[in-house]
Amino acid sequence: MVGLLGLCGFLVARALLERARAAVMSVYTPQVMRRRLLDGLAGEVLLRRSVASVTARVERLERYAHRVQEADAALRAREALDNNDKYRGLLARTDDAEGLRDLEARGAALEETLAESVRVASDAGRTLSVGRP
Repeated sequence: MVGLLGLCGFLVARALLERARAAVMSVYTPQVMRRRLLDGLAGEVLLRRSVASVTARVERLERYAHRVQEADAALRAREALDNNDKYRGLLARTDDAEGLRDLEARGAALEETLAESVRVASDAGRTLSVGRP
């Protein structure tokens, strides 16, 4: 479920996309541009730089989104393992010490994976706020 902040972020992103489209159209459609009364090359260079800058920011946002999804998957895997009481009970009742050790090892590995995924997602999120490409 998308929270209020997520919905607001989506609406802001959509509005920004519309503003960018309108700005590009307002550069290309005026008579002064079509009649080449303004320096079209300077406009092209500016638009290319703007597109490159926006593209880099969107790519950082996509990397962050991917890392968040990885962290979420690790959390779901850990929760699934934590909720595996019936399997643990079966292993205990059958005196399957090796199976219990394996289950504990998987749990420890999932904890490490989750911690690492959260750290990587946090690092990716910080790159959004400092504006690095």
